[in-house]
Amino acid sequence: MQSIITPLTEIARDDLKLFEALHNKDAEGKPRTKLLRVAYDQFIRPEQREQELDWSYSNLSQMYQAGYAAGQALCRDHAAELGLA
Repeated sequence: MQSIITPLTEIARDDLKLFEALHNKDAEGKPRTKLLRVAYDQFIRPEQREQELDWSYSNLSQMYQAGYAAGQALCRDHAAELGLA
């Protein structure tokens, strides 16, 4: 599992850097939009860290809940920017 997820994570990070460098700049080189990042790490308990890549239903459920909580926090923290206020 790790041999699949680790490269995919790095590819996603590289894609984000490419987007920022190539597509998110105006003619003056300034960012066109502010990119919001979902920080799901803060929603994962320290004891879960060792099992993040475990391929099990219980881990899937825990990671889903962490992602959902992170998404809710992002919407709450950036409500005005997202047009939710």
